[in-house]
Amino acid sequence: KELTFQKKHGLLAYENQECIGWIAIDPMTELIGHDCQASAKPNEWSIHCIFVKDGFRGKGLSNKLISAAIEYAKDRAASIISAFPIPEEHREKFPANEAEFSGRFSTYSKMGFVPQGETSDFYKRMELVI
Repeated sequence: KELTFQKKHGLLAYENQECIGWIAIDPMTELIGHDCQASAKPNEWSIHCIFVKDGFRGKGLSNKLISAAIEYAKDRAASIISAFPIPEEHREKFPANEAEFSGRFSTYSKMGFVPQGETSDFYKRMELVI
């Protein structure tokens, strides 16, 4: 089989030359197969994955990654950023730590994201107008 690769946007966080976290952010229109792609608004970007390495969690790194992603998208003409955290009441449906890859509802709320629409069985759409 032939391997193909897609260049996507993302940011890596380093501490003392060690990668300790990353966040994926892309224009919503470029997210092939994303279940909310059809409802994308003009200049809407999406944070669709976030990861913080063990040993660095609970220290505010998610907030810093989200802030950096917002600035990154803003510099590229984004006007809305969406995120899709899994609500607390649904997190137990996922294997250990898998729900963490979407980020936490409470973290996005503190960063100014507001809920939009109905909660699905898997996520709650949140938006930040910038």
